[in-house]
Amino acid sequence: MVTSERSVQRGPGRVFPSSFPGADSQEAAVSMEWIRTSFPQARTSAPGGAYARIRHPLRAEAAEGALFAGLPADTLFFDLETLGFLGHPIFLVGALRRAPRRHGGPGWEVAQYLARDYSEEEAMLRAFFSDSRGAGRWVSFNGKTFDLPNLRARAAFYGLPAPVPPEHVDLLPRARRIYRKVLPNCRLQTLEAKLFGRYRYRDVPGSEIPAAYHAFVRGGDPELMERILEHNRSDLVSLVRLLAHLDGGEAAA
Repeated sequence: MVTSERSVQRGPGRVFPSSFPGADSQEAAVSMEWIRTSFPQARTSAPGGAYARIRHPLRAEAAEGALFAGLPADTLFFDLETLGFLGHPIFLVGALRRAPRRHGGPGWEVAQYLARDYSEEEAMLRAFFSDSRGAGRWVSFNGKTFDLPNLRARAAFYGLPAPVPPEHVDLLPRARRIYRKVLPNCRLQTLEAKLFGRYRYRDVPGSEIPAAYHAFVRGGDPELMERILEHNRSDLVSLVRLLAHLDGGEAAA
C-alpha cells in the first residue's frame, strides 16, 4: 500500500496520495533506450513525451494461429499493474488487440501503456481510453472486481470519462465454476501450468510489483521493470489461450 505524508481529497469519497517516494526526482522520466534493449522486437514510442508505449507484434506459432484467427476483430484483452488496491495509481495498462492499420495490421499485438514516473499516469490513461474506444468485447481475468473498477476510479480522479465496455467477459468466475474443486487454486499461473503446461521463469510476484515500481522511479534501474512488462505481456497472451479453452473445451487447450 502506498503511504505519504500528505494526502488530498479527490474523486468520490476517496483519499489519494499527493506525493510518492521519488516523485520529485529529476531522473524519473527515464530514457526509452532500456526498453528497446530489453525488447528488441518491440516498437517503442513516447507520444508527446508524456508516457511510453511499447507494441509487441504477436507472431503466433502454427499451433496457436487458430486462437487468434477465431477472435472477433473488436476483442480487447486488458490487464493492469497498480500500486495497490482500488483507488491507487495505475502505472501500466496492457492491451492485447488487433493491430491498427496505421501500425501495420491486420495481425494481433500487445500494446503496453507505461507511466515512466508518477506524473505520467493521466496521459497514459487518456491514450489507453482513446485507443480502446472501438473495442466491442473486453476480456479480463478478475476485471469486474479489480481492473475495471480501478480504471473507473482513476478516471474519476483525473476527471476523465469512465470506460464503459459494450461487453465485458471476466474469465476468472468462469474458470472457478469449472476448476475450483479440481485445482489447488484458480490463479492465472496455476491455470497456465495445469491446463497448458506453461511455466514462467523470472516472474515477478504480484505482491512485489508496487515496491519494484517505486524503486524503478527512484533509481531508474530497469531490471525489475523489464520483468514486470514481461509479466503483463504473458498474462495477456494467457488470456487468449484461456478464453479459447473455456469457449471450446479441452480441444482448444
